[in-house]
Amino acid sequence: YATGAMYEYEPSTYMVSLQKGGGSADEASAWQRSEGLRAFVLQNNEALVSDLAAGKGEYVDVLASMLKVKPDMRADAIERWRADYAASKTALAFADKMVASLSH
Repeated sequence: YATGAMYEYEPSTYMVSLQKGGGSADEASAWQRSEGLRAFVLQNNEALVSDLAAGKGEYVDVLASMLKVKPDMRADAIERWRADYAASKTALAFADKMVASLSH
């Protein structure tokens, strides 16, 4: 379970993340953080979307922690994530929006 091996993917769908070589330690850390966030959103997409609909739950808690959302900004963040999910056509597009929010 911890490796994500229990999740089934469509046979025609693959996701590969390659890290650019020769970067600094800070760049490597930022890459690892963004890819960890992307993996979390993709592997837990159904549960995360369910928690977003409810406005609370352990998956929303983890997402808020990963995105370093302050407690007083949490309600606004959940509304923004709901809108991002609604505007996304795929789980990968939603994950990409979450990763893009790391830089804000």
